[in-house]
Amino acid sequence: MQRYAHWVILLAGLGLLILFPTRMADACPEQPYTFINPILVDTSSIYAPYALSFDNFEFPFLKEDHQTNENIQEWMSRYCDNTTPGDVYQVIYKTPVEDLEELRASIINKDLPMPIDLHGNTFAEANQKMGCTEVIDYLIFAKKCEPYVIASSDLWKQKDKNIEAIHQLMKEGGNLFKKTDSYFIRLRIAYQVIRLAHYAKEYHKVLELKDYFLPKIDKINSIINWWILGHVAGAELKTGKEVEAAYHFAQIFQNCPSKRSSAYDSFHIDNNKQWEKALLLCQSNDEKANLFAIRASQSRSRLVDEMSAIYDLNPKHPSLEPLLIKATKKMEAAFLGAEFHKNAQKKPPTRQQKESLRQLTKLVEKAIQDQTVNHLVLWKIVHGYLLILQGNWPEAEVTFAQINTQDPKLKKEIETIQTIIKINSYQHADTETESDLYNIMTNSDIYKNNPTLRAFLKERLAYLYTKDTLVGKALLMTHSVRDLKYNPDLAVLDELIKMTEKENPTRLEKTLIFKPDGTTIRSELLEIKVTLLLSQGQVEVAKEIYSLVPRAERSTQKFSPFAEDYLDCVFCPVTDTVAYSKSDLIDKLVEYDYKARADIQKGPDYFYLLGTAWYNMSFFGPAWHATDYFRSGKNWYFAYDDVYPLKGVPFGNKENHNLSKAKMYFSKALELAKDRDLQARSAYMLARIDQKEYFLSENCPYKIGSNLIPKLPPNRMIYYNLLIREYNDTEFYQDIIEECSFFAAYAK
Repeated sequence: MQRYAHWVILLAGLGLLILFPTRMADACPEQPYTFINPILVDTSSIYAPYALSFDNFEFPFLKEDHQTNENIQEWMSRYCDNTTPGDVYQVIYKTPVEDLEELRASIINKDLPMPIDLHGNTFAEANQKMGCTEVIDYLIFAKKCEPYVIASSDLWKQKDKNIEAIHQLMKEGGNLFKKTDSYFIRLRIAYQVIRLAHYAKEYHKVLELKDYFLPKIDKINSIINWWILGHVAGAELKTGKEVEAAYHFAQIFQNCPSKRSSAYDSFHIDNNKQWEKALLLCQSNDEKANLFAIRASQSRSRLVDEMSAIYDLNPKHPSLEPLLIKATKKMEAAFLGAEFHKNAQKKPPTRQQKESLRQLTKLVEKAIQDQTVNHLVLWKIVHGYLLILQGNWPEAEVTFAQINTQDPKLKKEIETIQTIIKINSYQHADTETESDLYNIMTNSDIYKNNPTLRAFLKERLAYLYTKDTLVGKALLMTHSVRDLKYNPDLAVLDELIKMTEKENPTRLEKTLIFKPDGTTIRSELLEIKVTLLLSQGQVEVAKEIYSLVPRAERSTQKFSPFAEDYLDCVFCPVTDTVAYSKSDLIDKLVEYDYKARADIQKGPDYFYLLGTAWYNMSFFGPAWHATDYFRSGKNWYFAYDDVYPLKGVPFGNKENHNLSKAKMYFSKALELAKDRDLQARSAYMLARIDQKEYFLSENCPYKIGSNLIPKLPPNRMIYYNLLIREYNDTEFYQDIIEECSFFAAYAK
């Protein structure tokens, strides 16, 4: 260990602890890499949350109750703002019919008092002062409509609509409409009646009521126009007027925040013929662009085509830049790190995706050349990023160097992308690459403060290591030594062990080799190698390798593999037997193997003991942890090479199903034993091995854990039949009949 002392001193001087945060913790993000910062998005655009599917961005205005706020503001404007939002809210949304009727009475007869709950309410007082009975009559009517147009929050209390009561209210609303003079109130009464018809599912009636009411109301600027149009569009959709419905939903989306999301969800066009008809209904280029923007925001849209159409209609349309971010993120997920990033689309970009990238780049270049878009610097940043995705690092680097901005946030974004360019520019993991990337890891604040960038660098470097057949280094870039334990690979272990023995490792290699406490991973790697060799039955080699591990750094775990156990209880405590450390266990296995072959008299007993040990050290025995680090009871069934997928583990989890060593020793014991009881025990253990190997075979129909007795094929019943036929007079036979229900069933 003295030869490592100068490393420790050197690393302490470099600030070793600063380097360790760059290890495993940042690797393998759950989503595709994205370096599109929210600062690039105009979150005030009405199109942004829909174009970007609400992902990873904050849109504060979405949290507002637009319908309530818009309604309150409109009522306040009718009173020249001589009231407060809270007072308007109380009267409209919280005052019951009984209090509204008392308020109406106090308006008609000034001697009657106002309801107690409305004393001091500026909205109520304004109506009383102005004698606005039409307002109160409308509010009373609206309150009566509420039970039929507002769904109950309690699903158990929901019941069928009372159609007769709805019709009576519609009639009452029609009469109220006729005797009301205010167009403001008339419009709201019409809305309530149309809404009643909609909720009664009388869609043709909705359209009839619209044609009846609206011509009788002078055109006024009110949100109620859009609310009515929402019910009309819904009725059109239900009555086969899909094109008209889509056009009206698009208008609502563009003009009415309180109904925007519902209009977006309801917008639907089936085919190009309907689309062309919808475009003909549009009254302006902005309306056409709005249709394209909504369609572009939906899944499976031809995004670049839609953006090109919007650009031709209006290059400053507010949907373009959110859609630009959406398109860039799609390209990013397909192209950035596609050769190594497990959580991207897990395959090379398709021909269609490559064509989409080309078309998007062409559109962005046109916008930059025309200089007619809203935020030119955004388009320049995206242009450079698209060049990266194309693999054109040199031109991308030049592009970003030419972007001129004083915005510190944009400058930080540009610096982040320039770091990506540098990381991606390396094609081999040579010493120069390691040195340059190490400098980024230790000196770049952009790198230190960006978890996604840290993960990107590590996975990119791991990819280069793998490309250059340095699989061990690749593993340690994105995982820890502990993760290697699930399925150790001898070549990887040897590569890493060799790296720990280098006289002059690179600075990056030192971060991989050393632990935070200043010790190296060498002993841990040797311990894993010993365990792997032991699982393969290479005891002599394991003994030699273990001699390289200082005793103070060896595992202290204890094992008792020589204890007989016929219950297949892998987690049951073993009692009345000697427990061995791994080092002592290896020595004992070597000793017993020698004695088994050298001692003619006691040899069969040693062979049986060794068979017991190797069975117990397999997946099926209580000492399984002597040859493995992780065991899952779910992994009984067939898998290629006994390797099972396990989330977060680089090579999967390999279970030690290998029973060949146990079978060899039990066969020797059966062949050489003179004692019939030992022969019987050996035959039974060989029968158990046959049974386990059958359970693991590809076409075995038996389900582990079933209460049924497994029916074995003839070639797996050889030793069970031998035991029944030749050893039914032994003491062991009688014991095992009582101990093992499977064997008891076979013996019958």
